[in-house]
Amino acid sequence: MRGVFHLYQLISEKGNAKLDADKFDVYIPLALGGGFRLADKNSAVFNKFGAGAIVGAGIGVSYYFVEHIGGNLEAGYLEGSYAKLGLVFKF
Repeated sequence: MRGVFHLYQLISEKGNAKLDADKFDVYIPLALGGGFRLADKNSAVFNKFGAGAIVGAGIGVSYYFVEHIGGNLEAGYLEGSYAKLGLVFKF
């Protein structure tokens, strides 16, 4: 499960700041989930089965080059990675 809190959009709408929230977005993603693993019996640490909760948070930035297409960067511990770089599409 993943939720996102859009800071830049909130400041733009509620504050008196003249921010271009349609082109630039700063947000805080929060993730909660679970996972399991099966280990190889030839590995150094042999566990037949392991399971647990996965919790993550970070900070993200999106910038739209044109009206509906932009770039995205996220940092933190989210969905098993420490950083993500990609494209975003707005419909």
